[in-house]
Amino acid sequence: MTITLQDVCWLREAALKRGSHEMPPAIARKLMGAQLITKGSGDCMHITPRGELALARLG
Repeated sequence: MTITLQDVCWLREAALKRGSHEMPPAIARKLMGAQLITKGSGDCMHITPRGELALARLG
């Protein structure tokens, strides 16, 4: 599975806990499939430790 720059932008939004409720469903499925985010209570998305590591490596 290839993660694009647009996906990384949404991953950053989820990490900062802003705008994650507006994440397009296709991108949410892609990031959840890559185990970079998880779905919390309601529509809230949470970044996983794997997602944090990916963001740290991307700078």
